[in-house]
Amino acid sequence: MMPDVNALPPHLKAAIPSAPVSAVVLDYGNVLYAWEPMAAVAGYVSTSAWEEFVVDGGFLSWNERLDRGEPFEQVLADCTRAHPGRPDWAEILSLYRERFAASLTGPVPGMAALLDELLEEGVALYGLTNFDAAPFEAARLLVPQLERFVGIVVSGHEHLAKPDPGIFDLLLNRYDLVASSTLFIDDSGVNIEAAGRLGLRTHHFTGSGRLRAELIAKGFEFTSQTDTEVIAHLLDSELNTGRSPLEAFKITLDRLTGAYALAVLIDGTDDLILGARRGSPLVVGWGEDEMYL
Repeated sequence: MMPDVNALPPHLKAAIPSAPVSAVVLDYGNVLYAWEPMAAVAGYVSTSAWEEFVVDGGFLSWNERLDRGEPFEQVLADCTRAHPGRPDWAEILSLYRERFAASLTGPVPGMAALLDELLEEGVALYGLTNFDAAPFEAARLLVPQLERFVGIVVSGHEHLAKPDPGIFDLLLNRYDLVASSTLFIDDSGVNIEAAGRLGLRTHHFTGSGRLRAELIAKGFEFTSQTDTEVIAHLLDSELNTGRSPLEAFKITLDRLTGAYALAVLIDGTDDLILGARRGSPLVVGWGEDEMYL
């Protein structure tokens, strides 16, 4: 049997750099899952017609507006008005949107295994993607590891898109991340430069092998790998969706495995203690002006 040359060696866990990484942020398209827009119209539009639309019809600019959360009907109407002599371009854009799922052509090789290893080590993973909000709900199911991410920022929901500094600030503030200890991974050089200017550590993605090699070479220590830290990230992520403390706590517990004993205090809810235990019994004490677990 051939050895698993992709396995993370022990020194990835043990090496201590000057500024340890505590969070890893990944793009979706062409980092986790391949996006090839022409695949959506393959068999319906010729290669030459598609390339003409991309270059002369401004496909990327229309797509960027969708990524920022603008309604498709408005984008399509503007495309029609901008090119009255080319109704076929509006038809191509409409077909692309209708068949968008076909543009997602498969997992990026090696990334599923790498995500699994990082998650197994307790690394806090986040998503930051330029993506039309509606199609993303189906696209996220193609990468099941996303359900174990601490949080995901989708441009279409926020009406902000990379490389706008605002979306990076939103990510950092929402999840209380420190730029200098956050690694941002993206296949776009423009996005990488924008993140770097804000102080994030960056990796310009070209493949899972190179990403793995760089992680090893730099000897990153992923500091958010204790169970307690991961649970806190999961709970905070659920609270940020607007759930009540009790709802967020229940959902977090559903995602845990193995034995645990937890007592949780949440800012702004001084009269509330949440407790749970899997294994031995949980003891609750109640008295005048005092409570204990």
